Order: sequence, then structure tokens, then C-alpha cells
Amino acid sequence: MNSNLVSKLRKSGLDICHEFIVQDYNAHIKTINSSLVELETFGRQKTKGYLIGHSKRFWKPFLSWLHNNPEKVDLEHPVDEYGKFVVTSTFHEGVEADKSYYWAHETSSDKLVAIQRLADICGCAKLYEDVHLC
Repeated sequence: MNSNLVSKLRKSGLDICHEFIVQDYNAHIKTINSSLVELETFGRQKTKGYLIGHSKRFWKPFLSWLHNNPEKVDLEHPVDEYGKFVVTSTFHEGVEADKSYYWAHETSSDKLVAIQRLADICGCAKLYEDVHLC
């Protein structure tokens, strides 16, 4: 993953950044008889995807953002909105022109992603099938 992008994400508190191949995820969800929709590949043979998340390092930059943008305190989901703001503004500056964003908090069937399975596929975490936890 581009080190400049990673640096910007980490500075904003999104310190978990793993690159993966979208086709690997799509192939996996086909094997589990899932009703999940495949992620967009834009017709490429190997499409890069990025799993982005955070640890406890998230809170200081997030609270600073809230402090500097007091109107955001009243948002229904300020954590989600901050994450969207950071990711979209970071990726707006670089990488491929074709982009699709999928968020862990989305529940509509056309945007639902098995985040724990994705974390397992890209080596970020180990999914234990018997308890469905990483």
C-alpha cells in the first residue's frame, strides 16, 4: 500500500491498513454459499482493495476532529462520519480513478461485506469459524 496513504490514515487514527485482492474475497464468498454480493472489480484481473480500521489510537484524532468541528457532535453516527471523511479524502488524492467504498456499518444487501472473513483473507486477523470471531 502506498506509504503516503498509510501515513495519512494512521495520522488520522486509522492505523489498521491491509491491501488485498478483491477477486480473492469474491472467490471466497462463493465457496461459503453466502448471499453476499461480490465487491466491484471494474473489469480488472486483479483489483486492489484496502481493509482499513482502527485501534485505540483512533480516539485522540477523532476527538480532536470533534473539537475542531463542534457541529459534528450532534451527528447520529459521528464515528462513522469521521471514518468516511478520512478515508474518502485520503483516497481522493491518489490511487486508481475507479473506486467503490464499502463500510463495515452498512447493512444494505448490495454493500454488505463480511469484514471478519475479509480480515482473515488478507492476513489481518484469524477468523475462528466455530465462534465467528477474529
